[in-house]
Amino acid sequence: MDNVEKTKAIESVFTLHIPKGISEERLREMKPILESEIKDLERAENKYEIDDEELCQTLDLLTWVEFKIGSKLTASELNDKAIAKANSSLGSLFSQGNRVHLLWSKGDLIQAKSDLNEIEMIKKNALQHGPCNMIATVKARQAYCYYRFGGPRNLDRAITLYEEALTTFPEMHLWRLQAGRVYRRISHPNMYGENDIDLKLKGEREARAGELFHQVTEQPKNPRFRAFAFSDLALWASHHRETGRNVMDFCRQALSLCGNDPYVLLHCGKSLQYNDTEKAVELLTKAARILCTSNIFHWLGKCLFHSARRQEKNLRNSKDLFKQAEESYRKAIGLSPKNIPARYSLGILLKYCGKPEKALREFTQIIGVFQYEDFALTLMKTYEQVSLCLLELYHDPIHSSRLTCNAIELDLKKDAEEMLIKALSISFKLFSREEIQIYLKQSLRELQKIADSRDTPEKLKLLSRAYRLAKDPQKSLKALEKLFEIDESEDAAVIMSALETYVNLGRFEEALALMNRCRDSHTIDNSLRNKVALGAARRRLLQYGGDAVLLFKSTFDSNIPDSCDKLDVLIVYDDSRESARDVASLGYICRQLQNLMKTVFGLDASSNIQSCCAGVPEASTQLEEMTKAKLVLLVFGSEKLDGYFESLLGFLPSVIERGEDNQSPPQVLVAATEAGVKRPPSVKYFRKIQLNSVVESLQEYEEWRRQRAADVLHVPLNSGRITECVDNMISFFCSLLSISWPL
Repeated sequence: MDNVEKTKAIESVFTLHIPKGISEERLREMKPILESEIKDLERAENKYEIDDEELCQTLDLLTWVEFKIGSKLTASELNDKAIAKANSSLGSLFSQGNRVHLLWSKGDLIQAKSDLNEIEMIKKNALQHGPCNMIATVKARQAYCYYRFGGPRNLDRAITLYEEALTTFPEMHLWRLQAGRVYRRISHPNMYGENDIDLKLKGEREARAGELFHQVTEQPKNPRFRAFAFSDLALWASHHRETGRNVMDFCRQALSLCGNDPYVLLHCGKSLQYNDTEKAVELLTKAARILCTSNIFHWLGKCLFHSARRQEKNLRNSKDLFKQAEESYRKAIGLSPKNIPARYSLGILLKYCGKPEKALREFTQIIGVFQYEDFALTLMKTYEQVSLCLLELYHDPIHSSRLTCNAIELDLKKDAEEMLIKALSISFKLFSREEIQIYLKQSLRELQKIADSRDTPEKLKLLSRAYRLAKDPQKSLKALEKLFEIDESEDAAVIMSALETYVNLGRFEEALALMNRCRDSHTIDNSLRNKVALGAARRRLLQYGGDAVLLFKSTFDSNIPDSCDKLDVLIVYDDSRESARDVASLGYICRQLQNLMKTVFGLDASSNIQSCCAGVPEASTQLEEMTKAKLVLLVFGSEKLDGYFESLLGFLPSVIERGEDNQSPPQVLVAATEAGVKRPPSVKYFRKIQLNSVVESLQEYEEWRRQRAADVLHVPLNSGRITECVDNMISFFCSLLSISWPL
């Protein structure tokens, strides 16, 4: 194994596989939080070995964060600190792995090779003595990073690594506490945005979280960790409808052990929101004075809002509390503009205070920036609230009088119904049918239809077929909808008939909700599935935008099935003549294509192979990177190709055909920025696609979305040019999958 392969194989933050990637904005939000945690650990009066391990975990992660945002010198200083702090028998191996990557990036190859050899010797000696705590610590360090990155896939990896580490080193209570938090977080419905929920697994994970927290509270040493465990246990208990007395007892024990820690104050405050609201406000106010974070201000706002609603008889007090709650929510959003739960809470407050237009603006901003992996439950509730705001405006004569001929022509009632259907569509993936009745009670009441008790399923099937033959799809569909209400039919023929009728009528959201409801959805024809998903995606792009990623991503995965660990799309181009400022340059166009892939289609995309290889630009590594994607898009411009890049492409057909580790090879597509661009002979057998001004369409569409986010009710919904831009983008997406558009 050469040094490049050795570097890629060592355990470090740099070699973790993060499927969705992490934006620079998110990294910059993480940085001050990690810095604050490091200061708290360094200031602790009574030091324990477990505190040093937590400090090293945080230093390792912050090293990587600083490197990724361009602060390489700071990253090196933090890495030195982590290595000096780490106990050589435990976690120094992980920190040294980070050091090797930092040395590569600086071009210090001699020292990097020396460190590689040292790491190999340490691992060899450790493994000779069987399972050891040092190897367990490396796994726990990896788990900690995945835990802090968040998202279902990362949390799944964290669980596996923590459990393996605890099997070897069961007395490490830090890992128990962190594993408990991972189990609790991954059990939340917000984490189930991509796949159907496994209710049994969800229950097992929730139980495991409580078990781990209990175990940490029983260990006699380190009062700080016991306080954390009691506060985590209080929050866990409050979610499991344990008695208020249990929750308050756990909080009392946590606060008696460590009453000035912002984490303990935050979690106790969250736990007491309904049991003792005044105490919750007191604790969260104290936490906000110690540590100014978006999460703390969000929960302070929630408790103030709850308190205001309880005191509405005292108008003066409640008015002040509502004002304070709004200020807290806005502080939370100011600190983290992508704090979706905080924005949702602000929308709820504004709607409750009789400001549906302002509430609607907040809710539609959530839909516009939505990413499915993180906030599925919040998105479902947001759709519901958008619908209720639209209905409120529909029934408001003052608002109706303001909709002049120059204003947006919006069928509020029809859009409201569509939003409720979207909420129900997501709920089928998140909950059992009994839970749907609880979470979407108001939506179901709004959508409830009167069923004729004398109609039997057999009669309704016959009616539907008769109306269909008579070419009256509306009446045919009405019979089918009534059939679903009284029979919850899973008859494949009935479902297919209903889906086709919905599609023919252009009612894609209803079709999608029905498709999500089906227990045996794999029986649905893939062509029809594509029509439903892309038809609904087009409608969503022409409304609020962001929530369409759900449908594009699922369509991509169903048409290019492969390992979920693979990169979705790798865009490859010759960047030897890169010009960052030239908007007509090949690099600029490819970065815009990457932006389109990520923000509109929800795909995990990289802009070039060089970005995958850090400081190791070797041809074998670059070619290998191409085999790690599901789809490779080669983009050529009018400039003459660099000799090295052209020779690299010469090896591509044989490398792609061979694939990696016996996995299926990626699909390769070729695109040119303009007509007449010559492609090298080595790629002539790969399928060609057209860009068709897709970059310009994306830019116009994003500008329209920004305007619409600022004033959702008065920016035209379906101007001809925006419709054309949306169709251009979808056409490009379909060309990636060999699907014709329009369908």
